[in-house]
Amino acid sequence: MSAGTATPVAAHGGSGRRPAVRTIAKNAGPGPFALGVPAPFPFDAPGTTLTHNARTAIWLGLRALSLPNGGRVLAPAWHCGSEIDAIRAAGLAPELYGLDAGLGADLDQIEAGLRRGAVAVYAIHFFGYPQPVAALAALARRHGAALVEDLALGLYSTGTDGAPLGTTGDLAVFSLVKSLAVPDGGALRLSAPAAARTPRLAAPPLGRTLAGLKGLFARRRG
Repeated sequence: MSAGTATPVAAHGGSGRRPAVRTIAKNAGPGPFALGVPAPFPFDAPGTTLTHNARTAIWLGLRALSLPNGGRVLAPAWHCGSEIDAIRAAGLAPELYGLDAGLGADLDQIEAGLRRGAVAVYAIHFFGYPQPVAALAALARRHGAALVEDLALGLYSTGTDGAPLGTTGDLAVFSLVKSLAVPDGGALRLSAPAAARTPRLAAPPLGRTLAGLKGLFARRRG
C-alpha cells in the first residue's frame, strides 16, 4: 500500500470481513493533532493515526507492516479475543505463548517460536504493567521479526526507565475508550517507514458516535 492510498479497513474483528470505510489524506505535521498544543505520547508522535477502535488499529497496523500473508504472530495465551480476531483478519496466523504468574511473557517460548519462523511478536502490557520490551525487541530483531505492543489498557503508562510504553516496538496500539471519557476510539503508532503507508481514517458514522455518547453519559449518571 503506497502513501496516501485509500484502503478498506476492518471496523470489527471476528468474521474476518473487511467493510470499506472512507479514508482521507494522511495527516501532515507532528502527530494527529495539528493544533499547536503540546500533547502526551502517543498523540505527539508523527507516526500516530487515530482509529474508531483498537481492533481497527491492530488490523491497520499489521497491514502496514507488510508481513507475509499467513505468517505466524506469537501472541499471549491470555487475551480478550479481539486482538486475535484482528490478527486473523489481517491475513496472519496467531500462535500462543505462555505467561508466568505475573503475566510476564515467556521469553523461551517466544524465542522457540521465532526460530520456527514467526514473523511478529505481539506483546500485551496487561493493565499498563510493562512487558520486558528491551528483551522482546532484541529477540525480534535477531530473528528479523516485528514487535507489536498492545496498550489497550495502558495509555500513558511508562516502563521501568520512565519512557512511555509503546515507543520500542514497530507497532503500538491503544484503546482510548478504556482510559478516556470518550464514546469510542483507538490509536496506533507505527515506526518509519511503515507510518508512511498508513492513511488517516475518516470519522465514524455520526449515529454510532452519538450512541456511544449516550452510553457514556448513562455510565456517568450511574
